[in-house]
Amino acid sequence: MDEPVLLTGAGGHVGQTVLDGLAGKYDWRLMYHSQPAEEPAFPYFTGEVQNPGDVRPAMEGVGAVVHLAGDPRPEAPWDSVIANNIDGTHTVYDLAVQEGVDRVVFASSNHAVGAAETGERTPDIYRAHDEFRLDGTEYPRPGNKYGISKATGEIIGRYYHDTYDIS
Repeated sequence: MDEPVLLTGAGGHVGQTVLDGLAGKYDWRLMYHSQPAEEPAFPYFTGEVQNPGDVRPAMEGVGAVVHLAGDPRPEAPWDSVIANNIDGTHTVYDLAVQEGVDRVVFASSNHAVGAAETGERTPDIYRAHDEFRLDGTEYPRPGNKYGISKATGEIIGRYYHDTYDIS
């Protein structure tokens, strides 16, 4: 890919892991919620992912987005989940359309279907006696508010794929 790749949530645990593993593979453009403690090796922006005015400058001219920004706490309060995770994901997809970006990677979570892993539907790692697997055909069954936001993010992604052909 010749164009830069925008990584939202660059300061988070998963964002740092992505950069550690793929730093040399792409021309990254990073977005942080707040000023990073150390100067990043790539161009970066700071701001609120739900604020189009903060995200648009970071999005301009990129070829793809890896969207990891959000409040990752399973116990996150609803106002934070709405603003950071749901509104933030909508903002990223909406600006991708406006800026002509046709590839968005959205990181979901087992929390989107995590309540499917209860009782007799315990994850396979704990069930050596049968063939049960979560295979992507499950209905959303979030186990917490964070899971609600991830299930909603998947639906937002589906909408933008079906409506605007974002892959």
